[in-house]
Amino acid sequence: MNRIMPVFLAVVMLGALCACHREPIIIPDYPSATEQYLFAKKQKETAFLAPSRDTKRKEQITAAIMAFERVIERYPDDLRVTPLAWMDLGDMYLHNKDYKEAVKNYETVLQKYPDQDDAVCKSLYGMGRAYDGLKDYEKALDYYKQCFERFENDKNQLLAMLGRQARQSYGRIRIKK
Repeated sequence: MNRIMPVFLAVVMLGALCACHREPIIIPDYPSATEQYLFAKKQKETAFLAPSRDTKRKEQITAAIMAFERVIERYPDDLRVTPLAWMDLGDMYLHNKDYKEAVKNYETVLQKYPDQDDAVCKSLYGMGRAYDGLKDYEKALDYYKQCFERFENDKNQLLAMLGRQARQSYGRIRIKK
């Protein structure tokens, strides 16, 4: 019995060390902002589609966050994809229930890219959801209201749909209060 215990402990320790060793996450550099962004979107899809109990899910979420940060870092002046990268970064944090970090990223979109309707609409809605998650219902109501007032009747059907969804969320919170 005395000989078995040290061997057993060595096997357990080795297993623990192997489990802790993970390959570093490598985000490749792409030659264009669009390609860099599409890579990041693919990482986001992979993270969102992973089962919630999947042990690799946290790693996939980290990879997606790093990929969007790479878009922002490499292409800060691209007005097409950089606002979307900030918005998607907010979505990643929202999905991960890191509401304060989500708010920071959505605020960046609203401050730096107020004319980028797609990113603004999704960021307003995301801000509503983040403040709802933080139980700051007054701010959640404010952002949902901004979203539906600006986009509910937009000619872009996706933005209009999100505007209507914001109105529903607004109503749900008003009932909750």
